[in-house]
Amino acid sequence: MANQAKAGKVLISFDDGLEDNYTVAKSILDEFDLKATFFVSTGLIGENGYMSFDMIEELKSDGHRIGGHGHKHINYLVSNRDEIMKDLNLCFDYLSKELKEKNPWFSYPFGGRNPYTDKICRDLGFKILFSSSLGSFAELNELSVIPRIEVWNSDTIMTLKRKIQGKYNWLNKF
Repeated sequence: MANQAKAGKVLISFDDGLEDNYTVAKSILDEFDLKATFFVSTGLIGENGYMSFDMIEELKSDGHRIGGHGHKHINYLVSNRDEIMKDLNLCFDYLSKELKEKNPWFSYPFGGRNPYTDKICRDLGFKILFSSSLGSFAELNELSVIPRIEVWNSDTIMTLKRKIQGKYNWLNKF
């Protein structure tokens, strides 16, 4: 699975599985013929403000990837080991059994990860892990934890360009 990261490629992802991912983002992605990864909190599917099972199935059938974002969206850095194990197990089981995701990807709720959570995810079968840690990567392999760039509706085009190029100063924001 060792692949070199390709320059000029961007992966679009959404966390939580919020309903607006379907009602707003999907139409924009469709308009530009773009695909994205939707990291859903599996225990919140169908809850008020979250996507329904049918919405997620439609995203899958349209070629989007569905990944895990925990079961109940708990912060693993402030949870005990039993809570973490249960949450990750429920998430993985739902993705693989209900959504039929093979080799699911995982994005940490709140970016909360450490070597213990990485090991549980790997042992369960999550293939690629995503965090909100700053950084970049050059080689994708079975131990990769891919950092992501947060994009906010207040970001200007120049800010987004700097973030993508790795030239954004996160402390001073210039």
